[in-house]
Amino acid sequence: MTSKRSKLVVQQLKEFEGKQLVSVTKEGLELPEDEVETKKREEDKTKYENLCKVMKDILDKKVVVSNRLVESPCCVVTSQYGWTANMERIS
Repeated sequence: MTSKRSKLVVQQLKEFEGKQLVSVTKEGLELPEDEVETKKREEDKTKYENLCKVMKDILDKKVVVSNRLVESPCCVVTSQYGWTANMERIS
């Protein structure tokens, strides 16, 4: 299956063998966290609040602290119900 077709299928397929499928490139991704991770993320939200505000003003987009990143400083995500950036480019 080509990349374009597989992305179309995955975008429309919501469940597979009883497991809910979610796109990691879309907003609203919720990863499991333990109490320590939740506390750290809340501290990070407070720590980076001013930076997020400046970035939001510059980009005119939603900017949030996330637990999905490990090594990258940031990522761009698409809206929950929109096309991925690559699908926008292809179509």
